[in-house]
Amino acid sequence: MKEGGVDERMKISEKGLSMIERFEGCLLKASNKLDGVWTIGYGQTGSYYGKRVRRGMTTTKALAHAWLRDHSIKTYEDAVTQAVKVPLNQNQFDALVSFAYNVGVGALKQSTTLRKLNAGDYAGAADALTMWTKCNGKVLAGLVRRRKEERALFLTPVTQANTGNTDLLRKGDRGDDVKLLQHRLNLLGWQLTEDGIWGVQTDSAVRGYQYKAGLTVDGIVGAKTRAALIRDVILARAAEIGAYMVKHKWHYKDATYKAKDTWAATRALSKPGSSCSHFVSWVLQDVGLLTEGKRISHDNGKVTGTGNLLGCQVIQAGGKPWDKLDDLRPGDVCVWDSNLAIYAGNGKWYDAGGPFRPNTKDGRYTNIGPIAPYYDRTEPVCHLVRGKA
Repeated sequence: MKEGGVDERMKISEKGLSMIERFEGCLLKASNKLDGVWTIGYGQTGSYYGKRVRRGMTTTKALAHAWLRDHSIKTYEDAVTQAVKVPLNQNQFDALVSFAYNVGVGALKQSTTLRKLNAGDYAGAADALTMWTKCNGKVLAGLVRRRKEERALFLTPVTQANTGNTDLLRKGDRGDDVKLLQHRLNLLGWQLTEDGIWGVQTDSAVRGYQYKAGLTVDGIVGAKTRAALIRDVILARAAEIGAYMVKHKWHYKDATYKAKDTWAATRALSKPGSSCSHFVSWVLQDVGLLTEGKRISHDNGKVTGTGNLLGCQVIQAGGKPWDKLDDLRPGDVCVWDSNLAIYAGNGKWYDAGGPFRPNTKDGRYTNIGPIAPYYDRTEPVCHLVRGKA
């Protein structure tokens, strides 16, 4: 299946089944009172356990539930999967299966809901559900309530409804958070379209990353996966930018060698240079943790520019030297009174500090990292800047 469609493995959730059962009601004895069609169980017509639904047929609630779950619902799951050409999260899928179960597969295919949805108008598709409130030309209160609930479910983020944690991302989600996730995975070597749509290729990349990182491979981006991904993209980008600066013999910036506030703009200069704060800011910008074109820096132990940080926390280091910080993690930005550097782990750093430090010679960078820290183990760290998981 192409990127952007409905996951062929998606099935209605127990919550979705419960909604259908609640609105359909369970007929323990076949009836044709509503529209002249003999119906039993949870809206079952036609065949039921190998027999035609007819007058006098009876069932139990357990049998009706089993038939809905194991047999009849599949027709409507398949119909939604085949008809919808854009990604759906679990709530959207459940709402559409409920809708199709009630109005029929043919009506779903001809509906304004489907047309708007396949055009990418999710809100319009949800609103169009509420058009289907009549039976035999009359508006029924039960259908009004059902469409209202299906619409609300369709518009409810899956993370809020299913987990209570709006920080989770998973297949079927879409938006800027998914686009940032795709960008970060691309920085680690994947080749995803950064369209904000979590489809098959994005799901495969997330699972592939989780496997490589030694995480639980569940296809869900929660706190652990997000923290690992932020760490890895910071270190990868720091290594890439640092290696480029060394290879092209960049200078620590001075009156001749300049640095601009984005990596791309600085690369375009005839005599590009850097500084500790420029280097760190470029890395954070590129991984989505700092507003593009903005910088963080140091000022006598304070962090400046923190209002431009995106999804980061600034942590007081308590005046401890770096090797005494119990919670120092790879990917953290350490702020001293006159330097910024990215911790690489194992006592090493990505550091683009000044010309008097061991990573420069005659003002040219010879090594950005991982290198031993410029500051010895008595120099206090003032703050840590860390991406939020």
